[in-house]
Amino acid sequence: ESAGHAIVRIESKGKLAFYVGDLFHHPAEVTHLDWIWPGRDQAQMLVSRQAVVDEALSADAVIITAHMLFPGIGRLQQLPHALEWVPLD
Repeated sequence: ESAGHAIVRIESKGKLAFYVGDLFHHPAEVTHLDWIWPGRDQAQMLVSRQAVVDEALSADAVIITAHMLFPGIGRLQQLPHALEWVPLD
């Protein structure tokens, strides 16, 4: 998103999670990876989003965000024509 932004990859006992910070601000940005706020490094953010999405889907990883509705924890689900954010309780 911006210079110095980091994504933390957490792996334990064969399970995977990502703390993505500001990579996603709203579930609509999961469905539309190219919806990026002006003033951000749009090209790099799209590359980062796609990399996280690809690995998260293949590993059924948990995603932890800073800006989604509390608690901001979910998984990604690939539907036939869209990607969807699925919140976890």
